[in-house]
Amino acid sequence: MNEIPSIERLSEISQIIIKDEIDYLELKEALNSFKELLLEISEMTNEDLNNRDNIYLDSGKAIAPEWAIRCVDDLLRTKRFICGVYKAVLKVKEQSDKKPIYILYTGTGPFATLVLPLITLFSPEEIQFILVEINTISYEQAKKVFKAFNAEAYINEFHQADAATLKLDSPERIDIHVVECLQHALAREPQVTITYNIISQLKRSAILIPQNIELSILQINPNLHQEHMMNTNSEKILKPFLIKSEPVYALNKDEVLNSKALDENGQLIFPKKVISIDNPDSASFSQLAIGTDITVFEDERLGFAESGLTIPKIIGYQREGQRINAVETQYINSNDPELTTKFIH
Repeated sequence: MNEIPSIERLSEISQIIIKDEIDYLELKEALNSFKELLLEISEMTNEDLNNRDNIYLDSGKAIAPEWAIRCVDDLLRTKRFICGVYKAVLKVKEQSDKKPIYILYTGTGPFATLVLPLITLFSPEEIQFILVEINTISYEQAKKVFKAFNAEAYINEFHQADAATLKLDSPERIDIHVVECLQHALAREPQVTITYNIISQLKRSAILIPQNIELSILQINPNLHQEHMMNTNSEKILKPFLIKSEPVYALNKDEVLNSKALDENGQLIFPKKVISIDNPDSASFSQLAIGTDITVFEDERLGFAESGLTIPKIIGYQREGQRINAVETQYINSNDPELTTKFIH
């Protein structure tokens, strides 16, 4: 496959990624090829320690190029997000004759991974990118990647800036905002602050990707969970291993636009929420965790443990004589953002 010119290789990879059905072996090979192609173009190496330096902001951690590259290895994460962006473009095209469609991508990393495949699917007359990246190495590498594909005509603007504080020029033209600056449980990275900053500037019809992120409190039965993971018989009926609470925090366009979270100083202060643990079998469902569910766009979703973004974040255990009756939660937006939890016995 290495003999095929770069844009043709990227086109082949893109077609596999956007397929409706998933052949996991084919997808893994395609994403490995995608990563190899991008590394060939950039000439970056895993040993380059400069590529591992995170940037610590008031809104959270902007990950270094090395870690951004590794996100491609998360198969469903990469597929769902790229498919989500692709379907969002198709949706805008269905609803309007507007050309071009403007896509704002904040936190591009070194390869602009989530939008790059679109250059094989649409022309520059159909889509234009407004790109934002704070890390100098990632910013320069992303420009290099577009140049290597002779795709500079797709870039309307490219800002080296902090997306959490960026004020946009002509924000009303933007149709889609793509932001994937997050880890599981919305911890550490500035997804929340970036979303609030950017969405508040855009027109109401603009599409946010991911459309919705929900955090909930999970009760997990470790034995039943193990049984599910070990099961190879798709017809076997297994007992549920998971009890999920109502959402304790949600990040989506409506929440941002209707939010009362901003205080008089412009700080985001989110309310506390208490979740009762009233399961009579709490001893068996002994693990307590924060669960993350992501709707990227419409039917493109990431559920329990389907991705590194949705693995449960274990927060505690039910113990004999120390039963946890409730969990008080509050999302704290800071330089190290997280959903805080406090057990009520």
